[in-house]
Amino acid sequence: MFAGHWPAKPFNETVFLTYAAKKFAEVATGVGKTTDMVVIGPGLGPTVIIEDVRMKSLDQIYKKSLKAPAMARKKANIETAKLIDEVRREYAERAEKEKEAKEKEAILPPVKPSTRRRLKDQK
Repeated sequence: MFAGHWPAKPFNETVFLTYAAKKFAEVATGVGKTTDMVVIGPGLGPTVIIEDVRMKSLDQIYKKSLKAPAMARKKANIETAKLIDEVRREYAERAEKEKEAKEKEAILPPVKPSTRRRLKDQK
C-alpha cells in the first residue's frame, strides 16, 4: 500500500514489493527470517517456486535498495539539525533582546507619558 502497488504493476515490481513487505514485517514478533516465494497464476493451475538461489539474489537487490533511503534519512537528519540550530539561535537572540529591554526599563526612571512622547520626537 505504501509503495503504491496496484494490479496493473509489472510482475517484477510486484515480486520485489512483496519481498520488501515481507522483510519489513520481520520486525514484528512471530515473523520469521526465512522466506519462501511461490507465484500462483495467472489463472488456475500454473505455479512457480522461486528457488533459494534466486531468493539470495532477490535479497541482495533488496539490501541495495535500502541504501538510498538510508542516505536520504541521513541527509534529512543533517538538514533538520541545521533547522533546529537556526530556531534555537533565533530564540536565544529574541530572549537576549527581551532581557536587554527589561534591563533598560529597570535603569531608566519612570517617565510621564507626555515626556515620553517628547523624548520620542527628539530622537
